[in-house]
Amino acid sequence: MKKTQWLNKPEINDDKNSLKRYACETNDLIDFLYNLSHGHGFETHYTDMFSMIEKDVSYRYLQALTILEVLGLNSIPVRIFSTLLKNERTKFNFRDFSNMFEEILVIEQNRIKVRCLRLIQNTVINGTNEENIKDILAEVARQTSGQFNEGDINEWTEIFQRALTVKRILREKLLSVSNIRELLNEVEKYGKKYSFYWIQRGIVAQKEKDFDLADHYFREGVRIRPNSYQARHAMAKNLMERAIEQIEKGYDSYASHYMDEGLKDIKNIIDNPAYSRGYKYSLHALIDMSIKYYDAIGKKIDVNDVEYIKDRILELPKGELDSYIINAIEQYIIYCQKHNYKRFREAIMKKHYDKMTNILSMVEDDYLIENLDWEY
Repeated sequence: MKKTQWLNKPEINDDKNSLKRYACETNDLIDFLYNLSHGHGFETHYTDMFSMIEKDVSYRYLQALTILEVLGLNSIPVRIFSTLLKNERTKFNFRDFSNMFEEILVIEQNRIKVRCLRLIQNTVINGTNEENIKDILAEVARQTSGQFNEGDINEWTEIFQRALTVKRILREKLLSVSNIRELLNEVEKYGKKYSFYWIQRGIVAQKEKDFDLADHYFREGVRIRPNSYQARHAMAKNLMERAIEQIEKGYDSYASHYMDEGLKDIKNIIDNPAYSRGYKYSLHALIDMSIKYYDAIGKKIDVNDVEYIKDRILELPKGELDSYIINAIEQYIIYCQKHNYKRFREAIMKKHYDKMTNILSMVEDDYLIENLDWEY
């Protein structure tokens, strides 16, 4: 603190004009907030502040705003934000809310967001139990459902999907898999007309190793949206996941059937120009699942499949390579080296040598693809 000179600032009083003048003079939000909190650590300051208002409807709206931003929503239109929590909206006053949290909100061009999310994220999330988080997300889903139709792309669809995206919720450690299942069960009445909803149900079932149920949910998504990339990709990967799980449990009677069907379906997706936006995503899954399955059964991947993967990798423009697909390509190169598929490895290295950087292992759950059905 001495190094940053935070201990040498003059005391500022509680006069609002004085605070604003000091903020303008310093032009340093972090420095300003530090002094505004009278020397408390930021999180301690906000923990103290929120503990006194945790029953207030305004704080519940702040929780909702923070949770949605953690889930990837950058800002929300004010007109939508005020109605987000269906059971609370009659008691909510936006002016009171904006005054109460003036120092941590940005309200511009009729949109609202949290300023410096990192300063309050831990305090808000850690101070909110999973049951409350589940209730908030359920309220958001109930309120936004019905404001759009299948296939629409608008502000309502984005909020609805952010509130229910399983992989992001798990990644941010907001809810357990069982609580996400309960959340999706609670909002079925509101989400069942959307393919996105059924895909999320399928992902949860897959996480719980209920592959039959996952397949049922994914097919429901396809029924609603026959050309859904996400549902078709999920169905193909579900078959491959099921094959690997069967091998691991020693139930290998149908494993090869599930794997063959999954490989056939994922290749059809990769080769379909209509699903070009998901090309890297499905190629990543094909490489990862193939290596896992054949390692599990103790056999080499068939040379035709190795060549197929090589050809699909070579079709990737260099400018479209991201860290996740590069990781899958590196997995492929190591596999080829280990199993004497030298000519395939050399073809990849010749084109993409400068991109191979020994990236740490990444799994598809980290490969957060936003709704790839939007443009189909």
